Amino acid sequence: LKPEPIAQINLYTFAEFALADMTQATASVGARVDVANRGRGMVALDNEDGTWNVELDDGTEGDFPTSGLQVVDENINDMVLGNETDPSALLIWLHGLTDTPDGWHGIFSSQLEAPFMPLLSYLQIKLPCAPLQRVSACGKVTTSWYDVQGFPMNVTRSDPGTGQRESIEKVLRLIDDAVASGIPPSRIVIGGHSQGGALALAAALQSRISISGCIVLSGWALPSQDLARCAKSSAAASGGTRFLVCHGDEDCTVLLECGKHVAEMLQQNGCIVENSACEVFSGFGHNVCREDVVRSIQQFLNELLPPGSPEAATEVVDTMAALASQTAIENDPHKTLCRVST
Repeated sequence: LKPEPIAQINLYTFAEFALADMTQATASVGARVDVANRGRGMVALDNEDGTWNVELDDGTEGDFPTSGLQVVDENINDMVLGNETDPSALLIWLHGLTDTPDGWHGIFSSQLEAPFMPLLSYLQIKLPCAPLQRVSACGKVTTSWYDVQGFPMNVTRSDPGTGQRESIEKVLRLIDDAVASGIPPSRIVIGGHSQGGALALAAALQSRISISGCIVLSGWALPSQDLARCAKSSAAASGGTRFLVCHGDEDCTVLLECGKHVAEMLQQNGCIVENSACEVFSGFGHNVCREDVVRSIQQFLNELLPPGSPEAATEVVDTMAALASQTAIENDPHKTLCRVST
């Protein structure tokens, strides 16, 4: 029998920004602007002489006076999907480098709606957007959780850790806020694609509480975070957080060795990895999301986050009491289990 054709969705098809009305706001580094007679681009540098260096969408760049720029409000915002009023479970999903939440919002809803509909009745999916910052690998300002030196990503590529602390702490705050709102840690999963998957892994291993699960899709282990050491003493290992590690064997951007390394590192340090290995998808590249990959994610979420149970409220109270006690002792509400690189 021939296998059924598998749908492929290009992630960056959905990464187009939703444009709003143009404004006369003051230019700043990272702002999207229209340049008179040149087109649209992004401000890369304040020359501090009344001009701005702008990287244009056509691949060129130049220095332009403030009077020649018109700032464009592109509304790159966080997004929410599913139950927004009284969710009993939460998925925090982190997009990849240069992407926005739009792409994954479409994948989890309109593009592959049927598999996720039962989950979305009680599950909330938070899709935060990465900040705009200069990325070494891209040579320009773009949406990014932290700096990346270059691609293809492999297990030996250098990693200065620039910007990682801020993004890890943002994810940890989202977890803390969810628990404070009444969602128990056992009903929280974090995950992400590519750079977002690497961030989700680091946050799961540095969280002071054990969450239900973590999904690393086409991601890698951040070397500067010393995640092997973190994993060994982590709440994730002691509390039974489950990790789903997925990668394509035709990924030329983040090499397959990265996914295999993540799974091996987790297992060697006491963490639970689904199927005891990285789940490898044949013929799967990097900038697409296939239906069989989404099915694997859906199955993982169904197992970890079934409809809510009566024990959930008690777990939230117990967890918040433990966190309050720990915070009082440490005098640091966002202290992580191992040192986060700057």
